[in-house]
Amino acid sequence: MNLSNCKKVYLKFLLFFFCAFVSYLSVSCATTGNRAVGRSYPVYITNMKKVYLLPAGCMSGTVDALQLLTGTYGKNSFSIQAYIRANQSGIFVSLLNDFGTDMGKLDYTDGNITFASAVFPSSFKPQYIISDFQNVYYDAGALARYYAESSLAFTAETAADGTELRRICDGENCIEEIRKNGGTVTIVNNLRNYTYQLKEAEE
Repeated sequence: MNLSNCKKVYLKFLLFFFCAFVSYLSVSCATTGNRAVGRSYPVYITNMKKVYLLPAGCMSGTVDALQLLTGTYGKNSFSIQAYIRANQSGIFVSLLNDFGTDMGKLDYTDGNITFASAVFPSSFKPQYIISDFQNVYYDAGALARYYAESSLAFTAETAADGTELRRICDGENCIEEIRKNGGTVTIVNNLRNYTYQLKEAEE
């Protein structure tokens, strides 16, 4: 794949997030409560309602795996590899092409986001990636309290087969739906019209 085609692939990936922490970060979410951090990074959940990212201490469990990230935005589609390492110290993502070459890095720690990539424009807003990540992996109770402060509802329930279903709603409108089953996560954003899936790569 030449450089021009690589850029097309990753710019498609960018479309998923174009619409879609600067203060002190304590060791755990329990000690920070629902206080958002990174007030320099607003995330518009709807066109009118915005939130700020929670500290990494709200992370439930850990993630340390190579993931295959695939999805669609309207008629566009993309596929990319991402090595994700996340715990209560921070979130660290490396974007890789099909040959395993580093195409970008995203770090979120101590309330700050660092993003570097040769294929994304300076206008790219990485907080939208972090926002979706926290919706998937952060403590459900902390997320429910956090969204309630912006008059949004966050719910989480587990089906008999073990699938966890998380939803973010504005009144009766479901903005985003997340399904977690084993090593697979599917995110559907009804407002921004994108869907993508994270699946742990087989060893």
